[in-house]
Amino acid sequence: MGHVTGGAGFLRHSAREVSSVRAEKCAYALCPETCRLRIPYEGRYSMLRKRPALLSPYALVAAIVALQFATPTETTPQETQPTMPSYETIFRVPIPATLPDHPRVFCTSEEIARIKADLAAGDVYTGLAGRKPSRREISEAATLAQAYILTDNRKFGERARDMLLAFADICPTLETTRAAGRFTDSTLIEGPVAVDLAMAYDLVAGGDILTAEERAHIEQDLLRVIAWESGHGCHHRDSSNWRSWGLTVLASCGFAIGDRELIEEAINGIYDPKRKAYLYGIVQQLTHSIFSDGIHWERSIGYTYYTASALMYVMEAAKNSGIDLWHAKLPGIMGPFKGSAGHEEYGPPGDRSIKAFLDAPFYYAFADGSFAQVGDSGSSGLGYHPIYELAYAEYRDPKYAWLINDRRSDAGQAPAGWSLWRPRGNPHGEPAPEQGRNDSGAFRLTTPPDARIALVQNVTVPAGVSAHVSGWVRALSMDGGSAHIRANFDGKGTLFSNRVTEAGDWREVTIELPPREGAGPDDVRSVRLHVFLEGGAGEVLWDDISVQAGDDTRNVVRNPDFGDVAVDGRRISFWDLLNSVKEVPAGEYSLAQDATIGISGRHENGCTLFPVGGFAILRDDATDLDATAVNLAYGPYGSGHDHPDRLHFDLYGLGKVLGPDAGSWGYNNPMHLTWANQSIAHNTLTVDEVAQAPQGKSKSIWAGERGDQRVFGVLRLFHPGPACSWTALSVSSTGTFSMSSAPRQTPNTPTTSLSTGPGRSRLPLSWRSSQKARGTRGATIT
Repeated sequence: MGHVTGGAGFLRHSAREVSSVRAEKCAYALCPETCRLRIPYEGRYSMLRKRPALLSPYALVAAIVALQFATPTETTPQETQPTMPSYETIFRVPIPATLPDHPRVFCTSEEIARIKADLAAGDVYTGLAGRKPSRREISEAATLAQAYILTDNRKFGERARDMLLAFADICPTLETTRAAGRFTDSTLIEGPVAVDLAMAYDLVAGGDILTAEERAHIEQDLLRVIAWESGHGCHHRDSSNWRSWGLTVLASCGFAIGDRELIEEAINGIYDPKRKAYLYGIVQQLTHSIFSDGIHWERSIGYTYYTASALMYVMEAAKNSGIDLWHAKLPGIMGPFKGSAGHEEYGPPGDRSIKAFLDAPFYYAFADGSFAQVGDSGSSGLGYHPIYELAYAEYRDPKYAWLINDRRSDAGQAPAGWSLWRPRGNPHGEPAPEQGRNDSGAFRLTTPPDARIALVQNVTVPAGVSAHVSGWVRALSMDGGSAHIRANFDGKGTLFSNRVTEAGDWREVTIELPPREGAGPDDVRSVRLHVFLEGGAGEVLWDDISVQAGDDTRNVVRNPDFGDVAVDGRRISFWDLLNSVKEVPAGEYSLAQDATIGISGRHENGCTLFPVGGFAILRDDATDLDATAVNLAYGPYGSGHDHPDRLHFDLYGLGKVLGPDAGSWGYNNPMHLTWANQSIAHNTLTVDEVAQAPQGKSKSIWAGERGDQRVFGVLRLFHPGPACSWTALSVSSTGTFSMSSAPRQTPNTPTTSLSTGPGRSRLPLSWRSSQKARGTRGATIT
């Protein structure tokens, strides 16, 4: 609802209403600026811009009809119509002839002077004390310390010192959140903060920049506080990725200040009598939370990468202080102990290491590198992670070398400041010199049918103001796909630009990011840009990508016109300067080679069995990207990131996943619990329209961690020979059912034979089979 100041918009919209008004309403028909309408704002605005002072023919007819209804049929000399007053006689507020000097819009010089006086007097409200530093400020402290250590410029070190002391002043005044955050909302986010704080202190602590008193202040009031509050105080005690990030906090701060108690908990864990639980260290996570076949307890392959992001900091900090966790012989936990995690997966006996955890994704993948996205996995396929740089330096595994070089070759093709993402198919990206809008550089993206490719970059903007995202694209050819920009922000927000779907000259696409509600003046947000070509065959040129925040006209995108070309595929950061291996051989990775994953994982004849994690993968031909493959999810019901999906299968063929998992919709999305976390959303059986336990009796998305009933899938047969097949049985409180599979290859048509056995129960239950598949020509499910 709103006011309209142009006659055409009002009268054209309201002719039917005006035709029935009474005499006293006549003035409103002729003076539409005083009326309210139900017209969309954009419609009103566009009409006003186009025709601000004209009445349409419809409007004139409506006005005449209104006057006819309002005019009496009989009048007497004594009856006169009221005279409409002139606009010249209405009351007006006088406008000063001279406006004051700037600032004058939303504040005055007097107000600014008052605030400055309060600050000079040490007013806590206006000073630094009592205000949480932003994530950006903490990161800047680490960057300054890195600059100091690399350049020996004392000014950088002194600035990092001053920031650390300011953080130490603030930290004791902050309250710990319910999710054990101190500077942030939770342990998950406090982990990277602890890494930056510990690194900043570590780099300036070796010289004479800090006094003894300053060292004690930073150690006692900053690093030790967040270690105990966010690390030791993390509510997750054993196998969760939350505990992994808690270990990052403990190890970062403990090694930085030399606190043996913190180090002991980070490495070996401790028993907490108050919580009657053993708080796992990294040793327990490697020997119990990671199964003997390399699958993590959470059973969601995407969380392998997320957990690795935490564990790599602990591994490296320990190594640099003489604790070699990469090569240590760590005996697996063979049974429960006082306060141990509640899951049962212990054997078989033997020494464990992180290597099985890093190897598992290679053998979980289908032939094209894509994943069955079981559980809450957000990772669509085998991908690079910085931990593989560390692992290659330790193990010299040719698979890791292959993965590193695959990532570096992509980065070498991408323009400086950008990375190339190829989530599907075999697309191509390359620089296009002198083919930009102004005969400058551009970047060319090319896709075959149904492929996807995107240029990706993270930028940081203030959170309290809107941001304008734009880019220019020229579609040279387009057959069924689209070119557009996607912006991910605030962890869960996603917005898309308008789409270019036809060939043509340069066109601009834009996105308007709204300010974050409740954001403070120092809050920032990370925006992940995806400059896409996807969904069909096409060839486009991209140029002049821009992100501008608020009234700031500066473009925060690095290399927006693709003029700078990357020379080396290594990432440019302090971490990568330290840990990226300079020269890596080509390496080798093939699913056609037999292998052992950890102690119990098997990869034979192109087929893979994770017997403890509970995945059986049959591949008809491990060297053929189009060959049929099936991934069966069975085994124990694990964490809250697991789904009630026992005997769910993902069907792969024709170079893509044809029968996919329901996936994850995000934990705040109602579809996550009502659809994705229900058995009916998976390619398995549903009993009496109720999800498998414990989800079938719970409204919590974390039912797997709290339920007292768990579904177990039992693999009866795994045959990785020439006629590979498996047979599995699922057991629950509602009955049992079985499933078997045997892929077979026929000319030009990948198929798989899947049979579901009848449910067996003493109760009268109904059994429903549910298969989801992408519509793809030539693929069949029998």
